[in-house]
Amino acid sequence: MPLRLLIAGYFSVQATAGALWWGMMWLWPASRSWFWPTDTSNSVLLAFATADLVCFVGGSALAAFMVARHHAWARAVLWLVTGMVSYAALFVLASLIATGEAPLAAALMVAAAAGTWLATTCYRV
Repeated sequence: MPLRLLIAGYFSVQATAGALWWGMMWLWPASRSWFWPTDTSNSVLLAFATADLVCFVGGSALAAFMVARHHAWARAVLWLVTGMVSYAALFVLASLIATGEAPLAAALMVAAAAGTWLATTCYRV
């Protein structure tokens, strides 16, 4: 299997996982406590939904599409998504450091940022 299809597959899985995660947050509110410090209101977590759905889910889906089709702008989209995922990872990591809570969120986002960076650096035009 060509490397670019593996990379496209990674971003497809990431987009799907992000969409499922937000679905879980919406449909099963009790799960929010696993990913968010206890002193933070649910409205703050849900305020991230729009940006996360557009940037993380939509960006990953767009990256998968462009890489699979070997689009000329695929590399630019990959680096844009890498930046967006890294920003989210830094946010939840800082939240973990500040509160000592929600280590699962930090672990998942740091893993996503590392995977995104690796996939992006492996992509060849």
